[in-house]
Amino acid sequence: MTGYIVHADSEELAEGYAWDFLERLAPLLERLGVPPLTVDQVFANDADQTLTVNGTTYLLRTMAEQHLDIDLWQLATRRVFGIVNTLLIAAACEERIFQLYTGGDTCAVLLSPAQYAAVLADREVSGDAMPQPVPPWPPMLP
Repeated sequence: MTGYIVHADSEELAEGYAWDFLERLAPLLERLGVPPLTVDQVFANDADQTLTVNGTTYLLRTMAEQHLDIDLWQLATRRVFGIVNTLLIAAACEERIFQLYTGGDTCAVLLSPAQYAAVLADREVSGDAMPQPVPPWPPMLP
């Protein structure tokens, strides 16, 4: 079941389409033991951007962050992928989402620890083709 890859355009994740990415990933996540997803996203120019998954709210971007000189696309990607990893951990699943590439070419790849170790050992894989681990992203405090 692992080794699954899905396109995850970083610009779309940063511009309010994190819910769409999660809906496309939901059938696979359910097969891995994650409960069916209910997703609600707040995306407004005058508010923090949040994503609520199964009743738990996660911060995607603050109003202050959107005015900083940071890569908002990469920020959104890492946080959305981190939410997926948080869901996988809660489901006691060993697989994790890793990031391949950046920007409009970003992909999410689901790997087991053994698969990731094999990729790391392959000297032919380097640069953007090397899956990047993403830490879990904690929910917002109530």
